[in-house]
Amino acid sequence: KNMARTLSTNSHSSIIRSIPLLSGLSDAEKDDFLKGGKIYSYKRKEDLFRQGDSIECLYIVAEGIVHEFSRTYGGREITQNLHKAGDIICKTEVFLQHDVHQSGAAAIHDVYVMELPVQEFKANLLKHNSAATAFLSSLAEHSFMKQLEMEQKMTMTTTEILASYLRQVCKSYGFNSNEFTLPFKKSLIASR
Repeated sequence: KNMARTLSTNSHSSIIRSIPLLSGLSDAEKDDFLKGGKIYSYKRKEDLFRQGDSIECLYIVAEGIVHEFSRTYGGREITQNLHKAGDIICKTEVFLQHDVHQSGAAAIHDVYVMELPVQEFKANLLKHNSAATAFLSSLAEHSFMKQLEMEQKMTMTTTEILASYLRQVCKSYGFNSNEFTLPFKKSLIASR
């Protein structure tokens, strides 16, 4: 990893410090929680990590959009998620028994991402009860959303699934649902 890319700007720091995971912490506790993290820049299409890489960090998007995807044995790429500023990447993987990524992640455009070493992150969760509670809540919501997606795929038409997803995009990005510009390519939505 190229350490010359390490950055720390006020705007990126304020985005990271305002994520729901840290909402119940004081400023001093937030500093303590994030002290092991560093913000890196990634150029368009550059990998943050690859499927099968060792899990070393938890990633928090500070700016831009990150494409999380997996590859089938046949080589087909399947989009798992599109992460925006404030999203945490690989939050479920860090607690699985294996120590390798089950998906890969790459920058859609130039992005800034905070990388928190996994062991420090886990230690901080043990230290800060409100962060641990927020993290568990986030995992539960993630699980619920995946279940909802599966139900939609089984009961909805393709058009209904697309409309539902676009409604989620509007809500997530604060877009006007009558007219907006997609923040990523249509092919990424199709692969999802």
